[in-house]
Amino acid sequence: MLQPYWPEPLMPNYRSGRVGFWSCQPTPALTNVPGYFIPVRQQSPGWMFKKGRTVWMSLTRMEVESQMMHIAAAHGHTVIGGMGMGFALFNMAMKPEVTKVTLLEIDPQVIELVYKVADLTQWPGYEKIEIVVGDAAEFKPHDPVDFLYMDTWSGLGSSKALPATQQVQKNVQAASVGYWGQEFDLVAYCQDHGTPATKIGRAAYRRFAEAAELPLIEQDSLAYPRLATLAVVLQTAAQTKDLPTRTMLQKAAFVMFNEQTEIDAAISRFSR
Repeated sequence: MLQPYWPEPLMPNYRSGRVGFWSCQPTPALTNVPGYFIPVRQQSPGWMFKKGRTVWMSLTRMEVESQMMHIAAAHGHTVIGGMGMGFALFNMAMKPEVTKVTLLEIDPQVIELVYKVADLTQWPGYEKIEIVVGDAAEFKPHDPVDFLYMDTWSGLGSSKALPATQQVQKNVQAASVGYWGQEFDLVAYCQDHGTPATKIGRAAYRRFAEAAELPLIEQDSLAYPRLATLAVVLQTAAQTKDLPTRTMLQKAAFVMFNEQTEIDAAISRFSR
């Protein structure tokens, strides 16, 4: 379903390793796990970054799908707030339409770990990467920025996501912006302004972008607002402990997914 919208990203090659309190460790293959936009996916063996005993980052299907549209949007001079496991950086730097990537990361040990376990210097497009160690909120670019992607917080739907992105954008003034988990802020904004989740469309997304004072990506897309709503329903279900509520949300996600699939198929037939 996502292929017509955004290409499937590639995965860096990782190996086990440790730097300070941080470590890179393997994760097992799983079945019947939720993606970000797709209710049920198979998950291949992967990797995670842990700080002590706490998992901070992992490349689950949810994580991969949640970053696909941002990777697709990267072009020109791209600024990334947050190294993570380097997944977004890896995919953005290799794109021919990306001329430069400025990576902002406050923790030098995370940077060192990516160098150590993923051979960062061997990545396609490595020569385009500039790494700046420090607080992303204090960064001021020397060159115009075409795209800003922010992911410096932990947890989907974090209350820190929107203000952190707005703060960096004040200094960066990127032509286009995306941030991890922005779908949660979109749905919350619409609900606060009287638009139910089932009615969120392109116009509502544009109003949210205007209210947030951000030139958010995908504002011309008819499909994205529906996918955003689906993502929020699906991830809320995954985080809900109450079984009846979780089951209800999962059923709603399947219905929305099937409806979007039917719409995509109809558009495809019409466009031939």
